Amino acid sequence: MPKKELDILLKARKICKSFGNFVANQNIDISIAKGQIHALLGENGAGKSTLVKIFYGVLQPDSGSIEINKQRISITSPNIARKNGIGMVFQHFSLFPALTVAENILIALDNKIKFSEVVNKITKLSKEWELFVDPLKLVSELSVGEKQRVEIIRCLMQNPNLLIMDEPTSVLTPQEIKNLFKNDKDKLIVFLTAGYPEINSTEKLVLTAVESGADMIEIGIPFSDPQADGPVIQKASARCSCISHTCHTPGATRTRTL
Repeated sequence: MPKKELDILLKARKICKSFGNFVANQNIDISIAKGQIHALLGENGAGKSTLVKIFYGVLQPDSGSIEINKQRISITSPNIARKNGIGMVFQHFSLFPALTVAENILIALDNKIKFSEVVNKITKLSKEWELFVDPLKLVSELSVGEKQRVEIIRCLMQNPNLLIMDEPTSVLTPQEIKNLFKNDKDKLIVFLTAGYPEINSTEKLVLTAVESGADMIEIGIPFSDPQADGPVIQKASARCSCISHTCHTPGATRTRTL
C-alpha cells in the first residue's frame, strides 16, 4: 500500500547562515508536516537555535528559501512569522518579575484584548494543555517550571499553527512533558534538544539530526514507523556524531556533551 503523502506546512531549502568565519547552517533542507512533533537533535553549537530563529524571523539567512503552505515567503521579523502562524518559545525567559502572569502575556499580544479576556484565555489554555498557572500571580513568585509554562502559554495565546520550542523540557516535570507532546490539539510542534529523555513521550515524533558546519541530512523518520529499517536512533547515529553509536534502543540512548 503506498504511503499517504504528507501535508507539508513548512519547507526550507538550502538554508545557509554564517557568523564571520563560523558556519552555523550549511545547505539545510527540511520539510515539516502538519500533525507532527519534529525534534531537531544536536550538540550544543550544532546550529539548531540558529535555524529556528531564521524560521521565526529573528535572524535572516545568507541564502536559501522558506515556504509556508507551499507559498514562498520572506520572514524578516517575528511579527511576520506570527502572521504566518509561527510561534516560538525561547530557551531563556523574557518575563517582567514585577508584573503578573496575565500582564506579561497581555503586553506581548499583537492583538490587544481586555485584561479579563486574557485571564479567561490563560485559564482555558492552562486546562487544555495541563500546564497550570495562576494568571493573577506575580512572575517574581513563580518557580522556574511555572515560568516555562507561562512562556508556552504566552506563545499559545497567538494561536500558532507551528509551535517552536528551544529545549523546553529541561524544567518541566515528566507529566508536563507528556501532556505537552500529546499533540492532540491540532498543533505542529518543533522542539530542539541536545539530549532526548523526552523522546519516549510521544509516538508521533519525527527526528532530524543537526551537526555544526555540515550539510544537514534530513533523517525525518517517524519514531513509531513500523516500516523503518532498524531503530530511528541507530539510523540517526550514522549521520550525526552527537548521538551515541553504542546504544541503539530509544530508552537507553544517551548523547555526548561538549
